[in-house]
Amino acid sequence: MKLFSKPLNKLKIPRTSLVSGGCLAVVFLLVPFGLGKLTVNEQGLAPYLSTLTEVKYSNWFEVTSLDGLALRSRSAVVVSLPSGRILGAKEPRRILPLASLTKLMTVKLVLDQGLNPENIILAEPISLGNRLAPYLSEDDAVSQIGLRRPESFREVDLLAATLVASANDAVLALAGGVKLTGHDFIQAVNQETGKLGLADTRILEPTGLNPANLGTAIEVAGLARAVWQDNLARKLSDLGAVTIKSQPGTVYNLTNTNELFRQTTDFKILASKTGHLNEVGYNLAQIIKLRSGGTYLMVLLGAASPADRSHDAKILADWLSL
Repeated sequence: MKLFSKPLNKLKIPRTSLVSGGCLAVVFLLVPFGLGKLTVNEQGLAPYLSTLTEVKYSNWFEVTSLDGLALRSRSAVVVSLPSGRILGAKEPRRILPLASLTKLMTVKLVLDQGLNPENIILAEPISLGNRLAPYLSEDDAVSQIGLRRPESFREVDLLAATLVASANDAVLALAGGVKLTGHDFIQAVNQETGKLGLADTRILEPTGLNPANLGTAIEVAGLARAVWQDNLARKLSDLGAVTIKSQPGTVYNLTNTNELFRQTTDFKILASKTGHLNEVGYNLAQIIKLRSGGTYLMVLLGAASPADRSHDAKILADWLSL
């Protein structure tokens, strides 16, 4: 299917200095992405560079603009895997609320501390009376496990509920179970964003319900790539549904928040995380494998509806298949 009448243009993203924090998103992402096939200033760049001060690059970093596809999302990035080459972008450094894509950061911090299969954590229902009250109103529909009372779960089950159903009570319990709350959480986030080079990412709490959790499509791609390098996180993220059980024995059947799992597509979802807030709309990070071959990571931020988000994902898959 021909999606546009003329070739897509090059999108030029200015880069100025290695010491200017906000201008380094793409260059810093060379570390987690390992962009060995991408050339900077006509010089090959070795993957997984240990010191960014040695990087030589031109003032203009070019990737293919996706504007010709008329995407409905406000921002988008497409990356080829496993090379990490950035294939196309639409406003990739536009800063927007992350919504539940925030949970990828929380999951990364939990995994870095080491998941303990024997660890049992207490999860509590979310209400206006708890610590999320500043971000909630009476009419908010908040993704949860469905608890009616506090219940204990294995750490791995809470991880599954976080990645599949984007359950806010699950991710809060996970973060609390490994002492990632309040100042300790923010400090851990700051260390992680520095390590991954996420100069435009700001995260204040674990769920994404706070619209002050901000980031860019290109930095979400780097974070998602880092999270899904973990085999368990990737395995859980490709499930259309999951069943978990609390320690008392209550069974919870949870459905993936990515509607594409329930639609016919020309690709297989290998990993997925969605997000939604009124302040940004609908977000998506996912890894797909095309029927024709090829594996790709795509990030979409700011679609007006789930249908628009799915539309953009399918359009990008069609574009990749050309």
